[in-house]
Amino acid sequence: MVNSRDDNPQNQLKEESTITKEVRIKDIERLKQMVYSNKSSKRKEVATLLCQEKHFNSDYLDFLKRLIKDGEEEVWKTASHAMGKFAFKNIDAYKEVIKFVSDDYFWVKKRGIHALGEFAKYDQRGMNGIIKLTSTGRKEIVEEAVKVLGESAINNEKAFRNLITLLRSREELIVQPAIFSMGVLAGKKNEALSELKPFLMDDNNFIRLWTACAIGDAARYNDEAFELYKSLIDNEDVYLRRGFSRGLAGISKLKPEESYELIEKAVEDSDRYVRTNAAQALGPITTINDEAFIQINRLLNDDRADIRRGAAEALLSIPNDMLMDILPLIIELARDEDYYLRSIAAFASVKIAETSKEDALRLLDMLVEDKDEYVRRDVAHALGDFPFYFAEDIFPFLKKLLEDREGIVKKETKKPLLISAKVKKEEILEIIPKLMKDFDEGVRENAAEVLGEIGEQDPERAFIHLRKLALDKSPRVREKAAWGIEKIFDMEPDLVFNRIRDLQIDGVAPEILELIEKLAKNEEIGRICWLYAKLKKEMDESNVEDWVARALDVVRAVKLLKFSEKTRSLYETLFLGIKAANINDIALIKFDSKPFITYDFFISEIDLNLISVLEELPEMALKYKQIEDLSDKHIFLGKMLSSIDSALENVQEEVLPDIMIIKHTLYNWRGILSQTMDGLKGKANIRIELRTKKVLPLDTLTLLLGIENTGESLAENLEVEVMTSDAYKIIDKTKKIPMLPHARKDSVEFRIKPKKNQDFRVEFNISYDDFEMKGKNIYFADMVSFIDIPPEFKYIPNPYITGGPIKPSSKGMFFGRDDVFEFIKNNISSISQNNVLILQGERRTGKTSILYQLPDILGPEYICVFLDGQEFGRATLDYLFYRLSKMITLSCSKINIEVNLPSSEEFKKDPWFVFKDKFLEGLSSVASDKYLVILFDEFEALEHAVTNNTMDAVIFDYIRNLMQHEEKLVFIFAGVHRLEEMMQDYWSVMFNIALYWKISFLEENEARKLITRPVEGYNMLYDDLAIEKIIRATACHPYFVQLLCRFLVNRHNTEKRNYITVQDVNEELVNVVEKAKPHFNFIWTLSSPYERILLAILPEILKKKALATVTDIFKECEVNRVEVPRAKITSALKTLTAKDILERVSNGAVHYRFKVDFIRMWVEKHQPLSKVIEEMGDELKEK
Repeated sequence: MVNSRDDNPQNQLKEESTITKEVRIKDIERLKQMVYSNKSSKRKEVATLLCQEKHFNSDYLDFLKRLIKDGEEEVWKTASHAMGKFAFKNIDAYKEVIKFVSDDYFWVKKRGIHALGEFAKYDQRGMNGIIKLTSTGRKEIVEEAVKVLGESAINNEKAFRNLITLLRSREELIVQPAIFSMGVLAGKKNEALSELKPFLMDDNNFIRLWTACAIGDAARYNDEAFELYKSLIDNEDVYLRRGFSRGLAGISKLKPEESYELIEKAVEDSDRYVRTNAAQALGPITTINDEAFIQINRLLNDDRADIRRGAAEALLSIPNDMLMDILPLIIELARDEDYYLRSIAAFASVKIAETSKEDALRLLDMLVEDKDEYVRRDVAHALGDFPFYFAEDIFPFLKKLLEDREGIVKKETKKPLLISAKVKKEEILEIIPKLMKDFDEGVRENAAEVLGEIGEQDPERAFIHLRKLALDKSPRVREKAAWGIEKIFDMEPDLVFNRIRDLQIDGVAPEILELIEKLAKNEEIGRICWLYAKLKKEMDESNVEDWVARALDVVRAVKLLKFSEKTRSLYETLFLGIKAANINDIALIKFDSKPFITYDFFISEIDLNLISVLEELPEMALKYKQIEDLSDKHIFLGKMLSSIDSALENVQEEVLPDIMIIKHTLYNWRGILSQTMDGLKGKANIRIELRTKKVLPLDTLTLLLGIENTGESLAENLEVEVMTSDAYKIIDKTKKIPMLPHARKDSVEFRIKPKKNQDFRVEFNISYDDFEMKGKNIYFADMVSFIDIPPEFKYIPNPYITGGPIKPSSKGMFFGRDDVFEFIKNNISSISQNNVLILQGERRTGKTSILYQLPDILGPEYICVFLDGQEFGRATLDYLFYRLSKMITLSCSKINIEVNLPSSEEFKKDPWFVFKDKFLEGLSSVASDKYLVILFDEFEALEHAVTNNTMDAVIFDYIRNLMQHEEKLVFIFAGVHRLEEMMQDYWSVMFNIALYWKISFLEENEARKLITRPVEGYNMLYDDLAIEKIIRATACHPYFVQLLCRFLVNRHNTEKRNYITVQDVNEELVNVVEKAKPHFNFIWTLSSPYERILLAILPEILKKKALATVTDIFKECEVNRVEVPRAKITSALKTLTAKDILERVSNGAVHYRFKVDFIRMWVEKHQPLSKVIEEMGDELKEK
């Protein structure tokens, strides 16, 4: 961008008084004004002051976060250095540096690299970071990192040593920037010069050329380098002479006398590039040597075109006091047949303008319609070099160039357009629409950049055009449009919400908002852009609730932007609305729609209807609660449904995330209202079951009563009463259940004292309310029988298996899983479909045991081969195929099929060929009537092998090939990963043709068999309540059932007692928790920080109540002063539920509890909340 006169530091001194550094550092408000100034000189001054400041201040960080994103290079570079310096003193500044360095956009990363270079002066981590960046393989990143390292090396010995190491590596992307950086250092360090010398003899032509150029840079300041440089002119190597000639222009400015003889010699060189560069270098020498000007005149008439061109370029560096002397020469150049010389005349017009505006304009007039498009292009370029006060004079030429038929001409008009935009805004705005439609993307890029400049004067009209360019087919044009839009957002932050809405209505891609977020100098604007980009890009019907929670966290953090408070109130309403589970939840919502209607936040009539109903429905729900008559309830619910339907009537596929969320909320409410209306039509149906029919002859008995609602309506205010009887004395007379929704179960316990050890009848009365009527009653009775305790004690060899899978030899301990086997048999027979089966489940849920049972389940038609994935975590490709072949051979031998196994050495030579074309061919010849089933346990080990670089990723292609082309080969994989987690990178090659089955816990009847069957015949009896306690404590998790039963059998053997009570079970629970500690530690280690805090908070809540709501969780967080984003907790709940650690219970509202109570007990004992908060430190800061 061309600086205006107001940006000139000298003019600044005249226009306003200078503030001393001390006053500026103290005067934060004044600094803030300068940071937000539209004058780059002021912004740079602040950046410079902060770079010099020794003491850190949080306000400084805010300033730097804005300045480091500045569009002016001098500003952002200085700010980057300041940020790097502060990063040594402040963790927040350090995080900012890391954030910039880690970004994918190069222009963001570039700023981070410069900050990291400054940080490297104070901290080795910075130096390590720079070195790491040099190995990224991205040319622009490597060059910038090496350049920054070179700048640090001037005063940093470690940086200098690292630069030497990089230079000596001669790596392709590193060597060029390293040579040039070393050339700068060689001007001050002879050691740097010594490092460069060997490269003058390198085999690579370009390396020798670059080295000669670098020595030319050093020669300006280092006498030894100058002597070496002079010797290059006589070298036979043309690349060294070319490098030498490139340095002549720079040296002639600082050493004019010494360089003149070198130039005279170079002008006569046999290479035209050397001659041209030498002729160019004559310009600066004219200040002290009249002969140089005579030489230029002579060379302008030389027969050789390259000499004339070099001499012409020398005119551009002749001192200003000689301008009128060279004017006739420039005019001659403008008439020359050589297009290159006419281009030089175009560039010279800028220099002539400093003395004679009329002559400069005359030159432009001669050249603006030149027959050669490259000359016209250079005229456009020259116009951009004129000071802005020439804007009126150059505008006619600019208009002509904008009408040019050649794209290369119009693309070069960016700078003159930017100059003209300052004083010719209206005229430029008239031209812009045509530029926006140009077929050349470079021209459209110019339009976007100019609109960004115009946006500072007329943001409204500039934004209208930028909206269209944000939809351009070219990514580069869209990126430039994003830059312009960010400027407008920054100027008028109060309109950000509405303008984001405009962009989304237009259909602008979310990537534009993501880019604006990175560009945003205002952090709050950045957060809002990020939010709406993510909502548009990632939100769908399946995750609306999570995204509303995240949106709420974002808008709560935004305080300054107009509409932020209104948006927060909207998202709070939507969050409650989506979470609503019944009409009572809707009635609790309070929302005021007037601010949205008044301030035109939602602009269409449809939007207003949707917003209005968010306020109306909760008010109507509140009134509904006060209605008692059933028919009136029906009528009122109908009105509420009608209001929702009316609001949704004309809403089509909405591009706005806000509207999509509102629709989702209203659909949720509609479902609740419909369900409520259906409930009014039906009634509750309460089923009772006595779960403890067989009891031990103890003094005090606990009876467990199961209650289930199988009706259509909600049951409320249930009260269960034990009826008086002569057979027992009542300890617990009544128990209450506040609510039992449709299809839900619950249970209550009663203690009684039997008067005799004889079977007796127990009676209950159950009262409840439903939608049909209040005060309904049910009578229930059943017999309780005493268990006869066998007098003879029998020692039990403990049959329960807790240290590994259940193998065929112990198949008597395997129960259930009929559904899994049915799934496998149904799909394994469908070989033509190439089905691959995946058994997915958490650790210790029985996956491996299921695989071991398959040979017996599938029968002799199938050859089952078991592979343990743990064996292949660091395996090579040849070992995998050899081991697989060997296991197949062993399985075949068990059924008397002999297969020829190739040697391991053969597999090492070509594992794929040997396995597929040799081994499988041989197998097919002897077992063509059999199906081969590979049972691959813990198959994720393949990924580990590839990650560890012991196995090539081509293994996945090989396995897929086998899946698709081997007709009688079947794969059954077992592992922890869910299918959607595997649809990444090389996994997708394998499993996009797979079917999977989740392995979870046992069914209750299967768990009961596992508890009782193994001890039948040993005189060990459980009373019903003990079995119920095992079922509830383990949730039928096979590992925990086996483990707990193992302890109970040991108890039986130790105490020589033939019965197990609920008290025995309770006492052994503690032992189970300690024994299973490795399993719990594994769960804890794999949990995220927010999952851990959730696991630690839940026991605190469950001490007070049976179930926990999301609201309970956040209240507990507040009590313990732990600040956790709502979206993180929502996500953690979802993950832990998917892993069967937590259970989601819909009991009116959504509640949570531990699915396996052992996990709660372990967390409560070993990971209490106070310990977790302390260990997590910065990850969970106190409010």
